[in-house]
Amino acid sequence: MRHKMFWGIIGVFCIAGGLLVGFGFFSTEPLVILISIDGARADRLRDGNFPHIHALAQEGSRTYGAKTVLPSRTLPAHASMLSGYDVPKHGVTWDEWIGTYLAKPTIFDELSAREKPSFAVVGKQKMRTFRNPSDRWSLEIDESGQKNVMLRAQKIIESDAPVSFLFIHLAAPDKMGHAYGESSRQYADALSQADALIGDLVETLRKEKELKRTTLIVTSDHGMLGNHHGGTTSEETTIPWIANGPLIKSNYDIQNPVNIFDTAPTILSLFDEQVPAELDGKALAEIIR
Repeated sequence: MRHKMFWGIIGVFCIAGGLLVGFGFFSTEPLVILISIDGARADRLRDGNFPHIHALAQEGSRTYGAKTVLPSRTLPAHASMLSGYDVPKHGVTWDEWIGTYLAKPTIFDELSAREKPSFAVVGKQKMRTFRNPSDRWSLEIDESGQKNVMLRAQKIIESDAPVSFLFIHLAAPDKMGHAYGESSRQYADALSQADALIGDLVETLRKEKELKRTTLIVTSDHGMLGNHHGGTTSEETTIPWIANGPLIKSNYDIQNPVNIFDTAPTILSLFDEQVPAELDGKALAEIIR
């Protein structure tokens, strides 16, 4: 991927009879990638064998005790994740595509208004709730499986198009949880596949020489209890929240409470953008280096 570089001054300095050569420096526009693993229970991710997610957590900042909103369902939770508002303010209480768009601005809108190209690849049609046809950011929907969702996301990274923000929605754990229950082999396999796909994404970023400017955030919209969610139990409302990248503290357990609606303001802060005061969420300043 091509992106703008801002070069510093290359200097040659004489110090105490010696020669010090300044090799220069450069900085690039941050790339932030937000990955939502739909229906991923925090305790399952914490305690299971998920090497790629655990590596991001170990080398970054993490909590397995973040909270989602009520009702703990896909659209209300993602509306909060992507807007920074709690449900009473953003008003999304439904969980199917009903032809109505989220009325509040999202992180996509905030960044697009600042000329920061934003993209989303999602695994459910109902996620179109978050993009009004007049919006200036790109949305791809692929319900054929989370592997193909990730392949689409990798193609965006590999392209020559500038990218500042990329949202990736992996839907298989939620689908397998509903079909077979969150204690099933199918649910565990869907989480393992999501973990492997995140590993593939990291390798693509490394191959494209984008890893050094990338902050990855891995979280979920809700947990599950049996084969359902939407209620108030800890199993349904507790979610993982993991951040990793050059701007993020390494090997750090997040100390303060984290809510799903803290995600959007934290992303804004990573771009050094002002967080609107009316948001319910707050930027997680403690994780920033």
